[in-house]
Amino acid sequence: MRLHRYYAYWVAKIYRALTNMMLNNLRRFIHILSGDQPLCRMFAFLAYPEVVLSPSPVEVYNSLIYYNELNPRFRI
Repeated sequence: MRLHRYYAYWVAKIYRALTNMMLNNLRRFIHILSGDQPLCRMFAFLAYPEVVLSPSPVEVYNSLIYYNELNPRFRI
């Protein structure tokens, strides 16, 4: 019976820590999205029959990966 209380204590503590971490990240994400500064700038051109994006989605992805490597705290 003692182990049951021990595990229940640690499960609750880990659950609270994960919940707080998720809520803090969501608050920060909302703060970044609602800011005055644009996160990135993209242009779309209509070149019949397709739409051309500049920078391309691959370039945006590579920029995110490069940023992630520079800032190990924000690992994907």
